[in-house]
Amino acid sequence: LNNGEQGGQTTDEHTHTFDTEWIYDEDSHWHAATCEHADEVADKGEHTFENNVCTICGYVYGSGGALQYELSDDGSYYTVSKSGYLLNVTSMTIPAYRDGIPVKALADYAFDEVTSMQSIVIPDTVTSIGHDALRMCYSLTDVDLPESLTRISDYMFYGCGSPSNLTIPDGVT
Repeated sequence: LNNGEQGGQTTDEHTHTFDTEWIYDEDSHWHAATCEHADEVADKGEHTFENNVCTICGYVYGSGGALQYELSDDGSYYTVSKSGYLLNVTSMTIPAYRDGIPVKALADYAFDEVTSMQSIVIPDTVTSIGHDALRMCYSLTDVDLPESLTRISDYMFYGCGSPSNLTIPDGVT
């Protein structure tokens, strides 16, 4: 997501505005105020984990990092744009949906140099994977590509380990 402001909360004197980017810690996530009331937060809640990834903000349990997403211009899908700082993550399952909107792509360099990652599961909602998306993931041995995949860009596995039983779906052009 691009930094920006989302709807606010109105008081008698002022309407608070909040950043669209999630702020998080190990327990919860929230949106920080972008107005002069920096101590205000919105949408604070506990993480909801599915396969160690928060389905709301993308925080990866035990990693100190989070998946980052970019919403398409028309608002119809998300792209995993960056993996954030994923310390000691050995297994990753990309969520199929974020806030009820499908995750349809992995951006260029999305998991660049996540050296501890040994396996990744990409959901059936994903149709496109950008170049160098798994670059230098040299511990990677298990990759589950969905049948929905139609596009894999150059150098997806550059500097990776040797994924075993890798099957490129028939629909990939």
